Amino acid sequence: MVISGPLTPAQVSFLLGIIPVCVAWLYSEFLEYKKTAASLKTGRDSDINLVELGNDTVKEDDRAVLLEGGGLQSASPRSHGSFIASPVVRLFTMEESFLLENRLTLRAMS
Repeated sequence: MVISGPLTPAQVSFLLGIIPVCVAWLYSEFLEYKKTAASLKTGRDSDINLVELGNDTVKEDDRAVLLEGGGLQSASPRSHGSFIASPVVRLFTMEESFLLENRLTLRAMS
């Protein structure tokens, strides 16, 4: 006979801690695989594009803009579309950039 009782603290910590971390890790591995597969597909064509780009010359106007610093803009923290939040919130919202950055940590935690 199975006697059911209240949840133990170990069961609650498992449900709230280990399962979401494992799901986040698996999703981050999927994102890494998708990113790697996409780069391999474009990698074949990139050599051809580099040769074509190497033949073009830089215009003097473009060079002047770069020398004056007009072409360089500081990267804002919100430029990636990510909001500034605690890592726990970013983990539970499954933010792709956060998961890709911390994929190895999630793997170790799993």
